[in-house]
Parts: sequence; structure tokens; C-alpha cells
Amino acid sequence: MSSSAGVSWITRMYLPAAEEGYRVLVEAEERLPVRSYPKRVGETSRRPLGPSVKVMLNQVGVDTSAGFDWDYLHAMWPAMASARTDWVRNKPNTKAAHDRAGWQRIVAAGAPPYLGIGFGEGQTKRSRDCMFGARFQLPPDVLLQQVVQSLDELADLVLAMGAIEPVRGATRSDD
Repeated sequence: MSSSAGVSWITRMYLPAAEEGYRVLVEAEERLPVRSYPKRVGETSRRPLGPSVKVMLNQVGVDTSAGFDWDYLHAMWPAMASARTDWVRNKPNTKAAHDRAGWQRIVAAGAPPYLGIGFGEGQTKRSRDCMFGARFQLPPDVLLQQVVQSLDELADLVLAMGAIEPVRGATRSDD
């Protein structure tokens, strides 16, 4: 299917989360050659990238990302951390003040600074979905069977994340 941003093809897996209105979402995005290879190859050219895999908490059917439960995402982090160690360490580039505030709060509470990548307010206005989580990058020479194996291995993580209950009584970004 087309990606959430609509610029490339993805494989998507999802499972309803324990909290109504949320699901655990995995998107494996192909890095298209036109995005990875410059017209002229040389020493200053960027290296090609393999598929990018996002594991996210997805809030569905909303008009704004202001009510996203960042504490719920943070509660899922221990399962994510125990499943993989190769999460991309880039900080999220949240644009909306309420998304930044939610991310800053969970980082202050002990979440890693790279938890929170995804799609916030802008995407929510277009699709009525927001999603935040973490991602890992597969190598550019990955074989299709290895991609399938990586996604297969995520099934246990998705099931574990889907069973996690939200943190009751936590301060949310919409409070």
C-alpha cells in the first residue's frame, strides 16, 4: 500500500491495542532508487539505504494529535527495547508544540530520545491518524527473505505491545 506520507510503497501490519482507539502499527518502507541514488554517482554521493521499518503506536479516527497518549507509548518501550537493540537513534522532528511537549515529557521520564518518530499533527489533519514510535534500518543489500524474516520476528513484539495496558492516571499531553 502507499505510505502514510504517500511517497513510497510499504508493507503494513497492525493489531488493535488494549486501549480503544489505538493500534500497534508496523510499516516497512522501501527506499526507492530515485530517493537513494543521485543522478550522478561519485565520492560525495549518499550511500543507498535499505528498507526502513517503523514500529509505532497509532491513534485512529482523530482530528488532532493533541490527545495522543505519550505515556502509553512510553509504557510500550520496555517491550520494544527487549525485542531489538538496533533502533535508529535520531531524535524525532515533531512540528506541533503539543507533540514536542509529549515527547519531551516521556524523555524526561526516562524514554530514549529517539522514541517518538512518526507522524503527528500535519498527518492527522490529512488522514485522521497519528502515530509515534521508533524505527530500525535494514542494510541496502538485504535479501527479500531477510526482510520477510525481520517482519516475521516483529510479530511477537506486536502481540506483546498490543497486550500492554495504558498507564492510568498519567498526565497526558491533552490534560
